[in-house]
Amino acid sequence: MSDSPEPSAEEQRLAELRAMGRIPAWMRDLARKAEVKEARKPVKYSEALFARICEAISGGLSVSFVLDHDGMPNPDTFYGWLRDREGCAEKYARARESQADALADEIVFIADSEKDAARARVRTDARKWVASKLKPRVYGDKMSLDADVSVRNADPDALRAELGSLLGLAVSAAAKAKEGE
Repeated sequence: MSDSPEPSAEEQRLAELRAMGRIPAWMRDLARKAEVKEARKPVKYSEALFARICEAISGGLSVSFVLDHDGMPNPDTFYGWLRDREGCAEKYARARESQADALADEIVFIADSEKDAARARVRTDARKWVASKLKPRVYGDKMSLDADVSVRNADPDALRAELGSLLGLAVSAAAKAKEGE
């Protein structure tokens, strides 16, 4: 029996990302903060620091995980940067979209390496769900609307009424699909 404690889920995920070559070089050697957190020193904004944070998020790491490392701003400071600094929100949005791609890539790695099928399913389903919310056009559920319309020398007012009816059906179908999410 081993005396070392079992690694946390975040530590296991970090090890997997490291094995996939997905941990940014600057983060590889950072030690995690202790469970009992000390008051953090204020961190000043810099383009380089913000770029490093976005790089880590793009690689599939969560915002909370990245900000929990030494030298990183606290969440209030980081979200303040997004709100108050020009261009930060756009860079962050692109990083989150890239994060969806990274999570999708992890699904294959998990499926190939996880021994416990139930655990693999939970882990892959969670990543699929998050990816579908971060980048819905690529990873979200596809909606299709099929309509069969024939027009033969119809009255323009009748065509407008029919088109309005079809649009109403499409809106209803979309609302029902959204309720099912």
